Amino acid sequence: KAYGTRLFKCFYDNGKDIRRALKQWVDKLEIDNLDQESPYEKTLLNGLNPSQVITFLLLFIAKNHSYKYEDEVRAVLFDDSPVKYRVSGNLIIPYKEICLPKESLQEIIVGPCNDPSRTKESITGYLNSIGMNHVYVSNSLVPYRSK
Repeated sequence: KAYGTRLFKCFYDNGKDIRRALKQWVDKLEIDNLDQESPYEKTLLNGLNPSQVITFLLLFIAKNHSYKYEDEVRAVLFDDSPVKYRVSGNLIIPYKEICLPKESLQEIIVGPCNDPSRTKESITGYLNSIGMNHVYVSNSLVPYRSK
């Protein structure tokens, strides 16, 4: 756990394991004390009861069980750094920039899309052009459904 950031393994809900997963989160929160939390994390989490904290976390780490094979880990950032924005289609997407060592990225799984081989090829080419040819690029096992 880095200052102001916590890493969480994603929770893959198949509709049957929710009670077991919630119990694991309650146990984790009780074990994972406030000793090393950032002031921003304490401010955010103070005043919330355990079920509210779990709900907050699950919003960021819950995924459909179809993606379980990805074994994804997500970073939840607790800080006051400025929010930036980017445009994607007709949406304005908020994000925060974070710096990670290049070695921390080991694999990219291309999500379901119209042309997965072309997307995989372009990502691999980009990674090679910036000296990150150690990153494995694969295609999602989840089928693409066009709208």
